[in-house]
Amino acid sequence: MDKYQEEGQLLEPYLENIVSPLMSLVRSKTMELGAGTDELLDIIKPLCIIIYTLVTVCGYKSVIRFFPHQVSDLELAVALLEKCHTMSSATALRQESTGEMETKCVVLLWLYILVLIPFDISTVDTSIATADNVDGPEVVPLVTRILDICKDYLSSSGPMRRMSGLLLARLLTRPDMAKAFSR
Repeated sequence: MDKYQEEGQLLEPYLENIVSPLMSLVRSKTMELGAGTDELLDIIKPLCIIIYTLVTVCGYKSVIRFFPHQVSDLELAVALLEKCHTMSSATALRQESTGEMETKCVVLLWLYILVLIPFDISTVDTSIATADNVDGPEVVPLVTRILDICKDYLSSSGPMRRMSGLLLARLLTRPDMAKAFSR
């Protein structure tokens, strides 16, 4: 892919055929194995390295068009991001060589697409299904989980800062996020 670094537009006609199957595998393996297993990360890290390479060559806007964007994927992607966030290596060099940084960036971009759902996020969050007062002063737990992880990434240098900034911008400008934005 390095030879296309200056001419990313040459790959754009082929992106759907490359990205869609890879992201379908990430989605199906996450659903199948559950986001909490270490085995899942071993499977999806190589896929995310390929996707992230395409992001660096073609730009994130060209690549994310082919990410899955079902409403049911929102909680799945947040759980996957939490798993990736808890698995961190000691050095940035190690993160790059093992695919951790690429996986985090791809999941952040996946969430960047998923937070565009046209429904109130509180209706999607299953953790508040038993709560008595959904319209209370508290922020939706799913949103809080995203905010906490993105705040950590904003303090790091590199592409995770940019991806988390994009995600936060899109999330906090939603009409139903006034409480989270003011917080």
